[in-house]
Amino acid sequence: MRKSIRHSDHHLCNDLEKIINKLCETRDSIQDAVGDAKDSAENALFESVEELKEKGSEMQEGTIDYIKENPLKSIVVALLAGMIISRFIRK
Repeated sequence: MRKSIRHSDHHLCNDLEKIINKLCETRDSIQDAVGDAKDSAENALFESVEELKEKGSEMQEGTIDYIKENPLKSIVVALLAGMIISRFIRK
């Protein structure tokens, strides 16, 4: 009887060891996948930020060029915008 129990315990220990090893492999795979996803998200975010900076610079340059080419129109638009904004603020 004792031999049967020991044999059973041995199989149970082997099964538990296999389960633990499989869990460790799964954990490692998940950590790798999460790390890859994090890296991918960081890269996408960095690229988006760089694109936004570039577009902002282009818009700024375009606005400056427009003001230089149309100074009178720019002053009139700025005055009108200021009047409209001040009316909203007063209310």
